[in-house]
Amino acid sequence: MQNLISVVMPSLNQRRFLPDAVESVLDQDGVRLELIVADGGSTDGTQVWLAQRAQEDPRLHWHSHRDGGPAHAINRAMRQARGTVLGWLNSDDRYTRGALLRAVQALDAMPKALMVY
Repeated sequence: MQNLISVVMPSLNQRRFLPDAVESVLDQDGVRLELIVADGGSTDGTQVWLAQRAQEDPRLHWHSHRDGGPAHAINRAMRQARGTVLGWLNSDDRYTRGALLRAVQALDAMPKALMVY
């Protein structure tokens, strides 16, 4: 069985960008993954959208709590991650198709590497 990849995504009032960012993760082929969105208490409809999307795809996990900024949100999400490989994507960015598979292949090809980008 493939290793699980956990992608963490900090977010605060990014509702207009969030669907593209989330879908760019969930659309990755060839890998087992979970996506953990750490919302900092958005007031722009982010939480409603996340709740609906998480019902459609069990790989999406999210929580919403006030936090101390992006680094705090990322650390909180990483503590929830179950994967052996961790990824990070901001909520207004996108992964290209195949990005996670290429990352895993690079890590497999270089066993001493701790990080690829």
